[in-house]
Amino acid sequence: MSRRARGGFLATLDAFAFAVFRVVLRAALTLYFRMSVRGDRTLHHGPAIVVANHQSFLDSLLVGVAVRPRVRFVMTELFANVRGLRWFFRWNRVIIMREESSNREMFKQSLAALQNGEVLGIFPEGTISLDGSLSEFQPGALSMALRERVPIVPVALVGAHRALHRSMRFPRPRKIRVEVGAPIPPDELFPRSASRTEALEIGARLLQHRVEELSRRAEARGR
Repeated sequence: MSRRARGGFLATLDAFAFAVFRVVLRAALTLYFRMSVRGDRTLHHGPAIVVANHQSFLDSLLVGVAVRPRVRFVMTELFANVRGLRWFFRWNRVIIMREESSNREMFKQSLAALQNGEVLGIFPEGTISLDGSLSEFQPGALSMALRERVPIVPVALVGAHRALHRSMRFPRPRKIRVEVGAPIPPDELFPRSASRTEALEIGARLLQHRVEELSRRAEARGR
């Protein structure tokens, strides 16, 4: 078998293994947390960035089973090394933000992933919420979307902070709702007439508002 054929076989095997894992994980999350997912969960073409609020260490798993195709997350070194989830992050080739560096390599990997047609996942609040409330989105987190002009998929997570927040050792069986919004074209978020800084600030505000709307929708259907 040639190196190219072997690479294609391994890629197919990996995709199959992840598809099976996604089904099993989603069933487990649904059973334990009574997780429910609503919205347009399948991205049909091209690169994209999935943006979600950050409530718990479970968030990447929740988004990963809620959205297709496979999401490659950008996260800090601290979260990438969380005990019990490290293997999952390595398997998904997470892109790591290192606090003591310029993160030039992180941007390089992220841009390469988008140019390769992959889907990235980011949490623009930058940290986990202690009480489930939404913190201000950091404009810089959207710089890759602005540069590559790719659509952004907003996702709202509701209830995850009650299931597993930073002070908990073990997850609790609390109801979790995931609301997936429709992809937002880049021109709706980033005005071409604005400067780069202004475009990022406008985009961050609009995107935060969209996630807030999705959160309210998820909370309403959970009553």
